[in-house]
Amino acid sequence: MRILKYIFIWVLLSIPFVIPSLMVWLILGEKLAVTGVKFEHLIAIPAILSASLLLFFYLMSSRILLKWYGAREVKDGDILEIFERVAKESDVAAKLYVVESEMPNAYYAGNSKKGFIVITTSLIKLLDDGELEAVMNNQFVHLRNRESMIYTIGATISGLVVSLSTAAYWCSLLTGFGLEDDPAPNLIKLFVMSLVAPLASFLSLPIFSGKKEFNFDVESISSVEDENKLISAMEKINSSLNSGNYEINPAHSILFFANPLKDDYVNILDFNLPTYLSILNLKPSVARRICEIQGVKPESSGGSLIKPIFYSLISHFFVLFGIIAFDTFNNKDFVFERAALISVVFLGWVTIFFSILILLLRFRRRF
Repeated sequence: MRILKYIFIWVLLSIPFVIPSLMVWLILGEKLAVTGVKFEHLIAIPAILSASLLLFFYLMSSRILLKWYGAREVKDGDILEIFERVAKESDVAAKLYVVESEMPNAYYAGNSKKGFIVITTSLIKLLDDGELEAVMNNQFVHLRNRESMIYTIGATISGLVVSLSTAAYWCSLLTGFGLEDDPAPNLIKLFVMSLVAPLASFLSLPIFSGKKEFNFDVESISSVEDENKLISAMEKINSSLNSGNYEINPAHSILFFANPLKDDYVNILDFNLPTYLSILNLKPSVARRICEIQGVKPESSGGSLIKPIFYSLISHFFVLFGIIAFDTFNNKDFVFERAALISVVFLGWVTIFFSILILLLRFRRRF
């Protein structure tokens, strides 16, 4: 199963290179054939580039996630003693890092041979030693999972895709579209998010299992002296997260101990627009995990998929309009047959993509 997931990531990484290669062949195929370049040569390029990218993320994704939140290694103190004791019992080679943050949380990266566990300063203040030990033990259970490295790679790639919306936001500010609280930059950010969120979710859905989270909780409880400590820690963290808004990259939530994603809508110009978090919110909530541990039937969770999917489809229609406009400008003439062909190909791809995405999201919410 791990090999299949690595192949899946490799195929997805190939797509951004395959499409330009196909376009080059369609436009310049005859000229390239004269020089001896074959179609197989252009297809080999995406395979090599995507394999190189996969290797890069395998080696560097953990480091990227540490730098992303400004984590620094803990080299002494009482908290390190607790960590080393749990690490020895878990038989996992890992290092402890800390992040200055008001959000009480923790996340992991890497695998059992070279893992990293990151906790926030707020978490240290909120929990007692026993609860901290239970949270650390839960993170070690994740690192012992043979697919923890796949989760790390998937979260890193998805996070980079999602961050394109933030990049668009700052570009709009720097190019004079308005100030931070003005509608224009935020609308641009949401527009880009409507395009990248489905892609990021599509990457994460097949490699992440929400059902396994419940198994990890049960396993971590069975390996601590006081099984109530994990539940107590969850309740404190959940209460604290509910009392404030904490921002992380939504695609990284699968690696965090507690899922802090909440707001599903944002008000711009008196319109409630979706933030697309419901598409990216794959990790079960703390409240639901507590119910699963206690054997209580959880309440239905997860935001509505209708609005974010609908607005995302509208954004794709704008993209289609832009492609046709560019093609018309490039050819200095509007050719109906050509525009119709572009529309059929584009809308066919969008229909297939969103059909698969909706099926995956609905299937995942059953567990």
